[in-house]
Amino acid sequence: MSDKYMILDVPGLDRDGASEQGERCRDFMRRLQDLGITPMTASSLTELTILSWRDRFGEVARDQSTLLVFPGNGANVVRGYLPQEWLERCKWRAVEAKRIWEPGQPPRAIVGRISPQRLGSMRCVIIVDDVISSGATIREIMHVNDPWIPNAKWYAFSWIRQTSAFTKRFDGVYSAWEPVGTNTMKVPINSLSTLLAHPELADSYARRNFADPAPLLTLLGEAGKDK
Repeated sequence: MSDKYMILDVPGLDRDGASEQGERCRDFMRRLQDLGITPMTASSLTELTILSWRDRFGEVARDQSTLLVFPGNGANVVRGYLPQEWLERCKWRAVEAKRIWEPGQPPRAIVGRISPQRLGSMRCVIIVDDVISSGATIREIMHVNDPWIPNAKWYAFSWIRQTSAFTKRFDGVYSAWEPVGTNTMKVPINSLSTLLAHPELADSYARRNFADPAPLLTLLGEAGKDK
């Protein structure tokens, strides 16, 4: 079993199919697998999200008393892949969210208030994100906004999540992909878009996790040129 995961959320490398784009994606995925990384295309995660959503929530998400919350850039990526007609049937809001890590300290999150119109009538809030790692972001969103939505049940749903994420106060936390890592150990989860946008993070990730970082950095460099 792999102990490293990468979400392919960059156009041209985000879907597997019988096309030139699909073949390019499959080649990129094979090369990641050769490096010990499990690749997950955004399109396949979206398909799993729709299927898992039906199993977990049924028609609840379309109820007028249910609010979907998309925090930060990662959640905006998820929202961009969801079918537009699906979103049009739901009530949703984007909310500011930023994760901060300081050496030797647990991760913390800075989040904003959900736009306040008619929040008091909500009975179910579902936070939707790309990755739930420590649980810090979703916990802080609940902490900041729960006083304004006093009668709601809180849920979270992501493309992928760490088994060790602390989500005790939530009524349910789910993911499209099976949870990864263990109760005591996290595994690296990265999105391709983040690594390409922040070369310093890509360099740090490669040097921390690979005896020879050059093959991964070369592969990322090729992906960056083609995106």
